[in-house]
Amino acid sequence: MEPKAQAAERVLRGLGVAVKTFALYPPSHPVITRAIEKLIAALRAYGDAYGPFAVRVTKHALIVDGLPFKTGPQANLAFYLFTRKITYFKIMPAVSDQALTAFASALSMDRAGLEAAGGVRTLLRQAGAGNIQVAELAPQDEEEDLDLDLAGILEMLRRGRPAPQERERVIEILRAGPEQTKALLEGIASMSGDLSGTLADEGGVEQLYLAMRNLDRMMLDEPFEEQARLYANVAGAHLMVREPVRLALVRALVQHAAGDGAVRLLGQHLSTEQLAQVIHESVGGKDVEKQVTMFLRALCADSQKARAVLTMLDTRLRPPDRGPNWLTDRVWPQLQPQPRATALPPEFEFDGAAPGADLAGLAPGFAADVDEPSVMREVSTTLVDILRDADEKHRKEIADVADALMAHLTWLADQREYPLLASLLAGLKEIAASETGILRTTAADILRKTAEGPLVEGLLAALWASRDTPTERQIRAILAALADHLVAPMVRALGTESRGGARAMLCDLIVEFHQNRIDDLGKFVGDERWYLVRNIASILGRLRSARAVPYLSRLVDHPDYRVRRETVDALAAIGTEEAQATLGTFLDDPDERLRLRALESLDTWQAWQAMPRILAILERPDPFHRQFALKRAALEALARLGAKQSLPVVRKIARSWFLWGTRGRELRRLAAATASVIEGHASQPHRRHAAGGRHPGP
Repeated sequence: MEPKAQAAERVLRGLGVAVKTFALYPPSHPVITRAIEKLIAALRAYGDAYGPFAVRVTKHALIVDGLPFKTGPQANLAFYLFTRKITYFKIMPAVSDQALTAFASALSMDRAGLEAAGGVRTLLRQAGAGNIQVAELAPQDEEEDLDLDLAGILEMLRRGRPAPQERERVIEILRAGPEQTKALLEGIASMSGDLSGTLADEGGVEQLYLAMRNLDRMMLDEPFEEQARLYANVAGAHLMVREPVRLALVRALVQHAAGDGAVRLLGQHLSTEQLAQVIHESVGGKDVEKQVTMFLRALCADSQKARAVLTMLDTRLRPPDRGPNWLTDRVWPQLQPQPRATALPPEFEFDGAAPGADLAGLAPGFAADVDEPSVMREVSTTLVDILRDADEKHRKEIADVADALMAHLTWLADQREYPLLASLLAGLKEIAASETGILRTTAADILRKTAEGPLVEGLLAALWASRDTPTERQIRAILAALADHLVAPMVRALGTESRGGARAMLCDLIVEFHQNRIDDLGKFVGDERWYLVRNIASILGRLRSARAVPYLSRLVDHPDYRVRRETVDALAAIGTEEAQATLGTFLDDPDERLRLRALESLDTWQAWQAMPRILAILERPDPFHRQFALKRAALEALARLGAKQSLPVVRKIARSWFLWGTRGRELRRLAAATASVIEGHASQPHRRHAAGGRHPGP
């Protein structure tokens, strides 16, 4: 054991002994005195070296600053505390003998007696033990399984299907910062095999890789604005873990998923120096150039950053017999994009080995001015012109032109001939809008097939890779020409895209191109994939159309909290009377965060309509002030309304003697201020007209 683990183990052993002695002996017995003295000594030693003693409690383990204790007496103590609904406790270094005595005495009580007394927190508060903080299981969570030690995390990451609570607990660890994330990464690695030296075996590496990939999926499921912080914490934690684990993590990710977008995103959060350090530690033996190339391709998309890393590695990895730029000279050319071969449809291939010689025989200098790509461009333009000027009588010829044009559009996309492709598609869109009969049908059919085929998938990938460049504008022009047929393809891409940034880009495109396609988008609110439905709700809110409210109303009871959260925000953004009425139903949502979000988003008229539910929020018993933020928002809403019928409830809170603690005093103060505001002006609710005006309500 490391010194910190040994110190923590002594404290836990002392706490277990103290709890047992309190259950067996009266408070004044010498055995209890000795047990408290030993516990104090262990806490003093731990506090002097490491600060407060904080413990997270699961069913079968106690976790002290990321270190799991789950064998023998520690496992028994964990289960004992778990059955008494304790999820977390922290003992400050300056804790007194009296506070520890009160803590151990409360823990020694049987479960029925402890529950009747109000729990450990209540007993500590009554004893004035302010140097010990305890978190207890909320009543509504009593049946939930909180067993999420490192073994549980690894098993959950292996199966890749975490329950909502498991997932949230892991994300909480990542949000907490690099220190906590470091403990998680080391725990995952240590349970994947013996990583004390080199990698144990391929099975251990495979387990580690699968766990890290599932962890990555969890981060990508978080809102886009939070993902950068999560990946930054993982990147920072990676640099802090022990060297064998650090090497195992890098090798597992890079060797199994070279070029993967998530690995690339992780690499973006490493500085040039950190990236050089990671590669320096990870490569060795034969084929150093090949290994460095593989790592840079996987971890670094920035060419300037890659060049700087190579400059550093030239010095750090240079053998005695090599020049100063040996690595850069060998690796840098391999990182450059390779020219793509030009492929022609079979009907445009030339016979013979030297097509240029045949062309040269036609006229001097002709072969120098003609190449195969230019022929393809000219033919593509000609096909659109033929279609525009065709006679409807020649149906077979029109069908042949359409088939040939489809092949050429695909070729133009593969060759990145984006301006010409945009021009041709715009021409087809013009034909579909201005012509009649078979010409209109044919042009529209070409656009539809192009939008639904693989061409659009390639364009979206190219758009993501060319952000903030002239190419981005060219691709957007192509997508604009296909916009009438892109709702289903874009939503389909949104449902399969794993990169958070790419999902945000797709949402922006849908909002830009499909502002009048509410019904087409609303069909997807019934999809089984919660992450797709969450994005659809967000898009509908950004479109701010009253037609979206019936579709959003179907999500009020969606089982996933994140979908309901986006629905609340979308309804608040739309803001019509129907949207506000639907928003009011979230005041009954089982999740307090959504009740608070909905309450803060209600307008004046809807708040009047919801007055009974707002008063019910204030009257709901909450001895531990877990709903403090919700009640504060309710008081603020009543003050904003000037609702005199709420005065009895508000005054009752202002005069309540049983609201103790900082939050209780703050609630009493807010209630008194709210009562004063309400008494100062008359209640005048107004109702919104359908056209946006208002008239006095009852």
